[in-house]
Order: sequence, then structure tokens, then C-alpha cells
Amino acid sequence: MDNEEFPYTDEEYINMGKILPEYFFPNTALNSDITISNKSQCLQSTCIEEIATPQGIMEKIAISTLLNQPEHAFIPALEKHFETQDYRREIAIAVAYKQFKILVEASEAQYIECVQKGKQWPGGPKSLDEMIRFTDPDTNKPKDKIAYWRRFWFVRAGLLLRAERMASHREDARDFCIRIWIGIIRASKNTDVFFEQSKLWENNEKELFTLYKTYTPQEMIVTTYNIHAPEFTKEDERMRQLHRDIICQNL
Repeated sequence: MDNEEFPYTDEEYINMGKILPEYFFPNTALNSDITISNKSQCLQSTCIEEIATPQGIMEKIAISTLLNQPEHAFIPALEKHFETQDYRREIAIAVAYKQFKILVEASEAQYIECVQKGKQWPGGPKSLDEMIRFTDPDTNKPKDKIAYWRRFWFVRAGLLLRAERMASHREDARDFCIRIWIGIIRASKNTDVFFEQSKLWENNEKELFTLYKTYTPQEMIVTTYNIHAPEFTKEDERMRQLHRDIICQNL
């Protein structure tokens, strides 16, 4: 891989989770050199319907409709699709978010570097919205069930990231993100149970979320609050109260 065109080596991309399994992004320049040890095992796994799929957890979203909304209408349109409180949904979004955010930021950085150096973009999504559209399983349908539901959760994570990017100048987006992250933090105590039941996630993806450590449920809550939650959310009194509850172990 050309280090002038890509800022990290293949090994660094894989170790940091900046490249997702090749069946997640097929036939793009973003993943031409990917290798993953247990791909076959993941593809052969059987989904546990009530865990791996969104049925009863969250309605499907018309992605193109959401992304085409003017900014002032985006959060109200998105809001109803994040109403259901369920620890499986919360953790699935959080695990996907950790990876999707890294991938988007890496792609955006690569595109900027290409522009600055006058190089031709090798192809693939180069912005958050393009990545969300490209990932949408109802637009670019994967061939297998595992990949479909993985994409489903990555898209939801992308929509949360999109809301976060509006939070600096839109109060409704800020409020939305805070409420979602409070739910994720509270749900994170069930991370071990979720990983035992869900067949969607590779071991390296689980480790990226748990920071390659083994935690008690309380420690996982602390880690999710301290490491995964965006800093701007911690300025809100609701998050401060949550932090006090965490310290007192009231969750």
C-alpha cells in the first residue's frame, strides 16, 4: 500500500479497526488489501433473530429520505426511529459507531490528502453522507444475512454521527445525541451478554469496543462514559447526573 496515498499501513488499519471485513464493503478501493482471519466463521454463523435483527427493536429508516431532509427537519425525522429502549439496540449501535466513525474519518482524511496533493481519488465514499448511502443494505444489498444486518447497524451509527456533527449549532441535535448516549451508557453493562448472543460481530470488533480488556458490568459503564461518549455530551446536566449515579453505582 502506498504510504503517501494512505496514512497507515495495512496492519495499522486492521489493528485500529479502520478497515471493516471485505464483505461489508465489496468491490471498492477502500478494502483491496483486507484480510480477516475468521471471516468464514462469521459468514457461516446463524443469526439469533431477536438479537441480530431490528425486528421489535427499531423501525427501518428510508435512508435517502432522511439524508435529503433539510437540516432543520433531520432530527425530527430521525427521532421516531430511535424511540425504542432496548439494550441490544443500544449496544449494537455503539459497537457499529466505534468502527464507522473511524472509517469515515479515515476516508475523509484520505480524500482531503488526495485533493491537496492533486491526486485522483481512487473511488469509494469520501464523506459521511456518501458512506451512509453506500452502506445502506436496502440500496446496496449484500448477498448474505450477516452482512445485511451488520450494514443495518452501521447505517444507524452513521446517522447518530451525522446528528453529532450538527450538535454544535443545533440544540435539537445536541439534545438528541445526549439522550441516545445516556441510553447507550446505561445499556453497556449488558455488553458481555449481548456479545454472547449476537453473531454479527467479529472478535476484533468486540475488542475494539471493550478496548481489548475484560470488564465487569460497572467497569463497562465507566468505560463507555469516559471513552466512547462524545465530550460535548458531558457538559449537559443529565450526563453529569448520570456520572454521579455511576460513581455511586446506582445504575
